[in-house]
Amino acid sequence: MELMDEINQHVNDTARALLINMAHAIGKEMPVPERRTSGEGPYGECWTNAWELAMSDDTLRYCEGVCTYAHPLKQPRHHAHAWVVDLNGFVIDPTESYQHSYAYRGFILRKDEVERATADWDGPRSSVVECLFAAGQSVPQIIARFVEA
Repeated sequence: MELMDEINQHVNDTARALLINMAHAIGKEMPVPERRTSGEGPYGECWTNAWELAMSDDTLRYCEGVCTYAHPLKQPRHHAHAWVVDLNGFVIDPTESYQHSYAYRGFILRKDEVERATADWDGPRSSVVECLFAAGQSVPQIIARFVEA
């Protein structure tokens, strides 16, 4: 692996850890409705799946944070993830299939700011928070500009 590839990987790993830590520290728990819909978007593309769903419906808001799932035979696991919430604040996950118990903790991002920040990308292809941090934005700057109160 070339030095620049190693540096980029380190920055990406740091940004991913930042997103997870931000979600745990300042994010809020988001409820999953009783009647769950299963994800239909391509697995591994949660950022794109959630963004496209949020942009297709003005009543949905784009979220990033941590998804924790508990398999009955395994230890609970969490991973950085993107989803949307409806007007009632309930999670709609266009990627995960809800086969096991899930918990979502994170923050709603302002669509207008995300749209401006990602105009060159044609929408998020990875975590907006991670990309902004990797581009030199500080945590307070990201929170002030992008996170809904």
